[in-house]
Amino acid sequence: MTDYDCWHAREAHITADSAIANLMRNVGQAPQLATAAIKIFGAEMPRSIARTALVSNLQTMAPEVLQRLEPIRK
Repeated sequence: MTDYDCWHAREAHITADSAIANLMRNVGQAPQLATAAIKIFGAEMPRSIARTALVSNLQTMAPEVLQRLEPIRK
């Protein structure tokens, strides 16, 4: 998202609804992006990338979630 709508007269202003809709579209594409990245990088993907990609507080995650994430947390 940019401020393009603020200075470009032909573009509609961005609303909270349109921003959230765009965010949800991007979230919907995340699994396909992750699958494509794995196919491209495969085993060569540095583990440090996956390890630092988690921004959630691991202390608050359920044990079963932590178990599913274990392969990328090593």
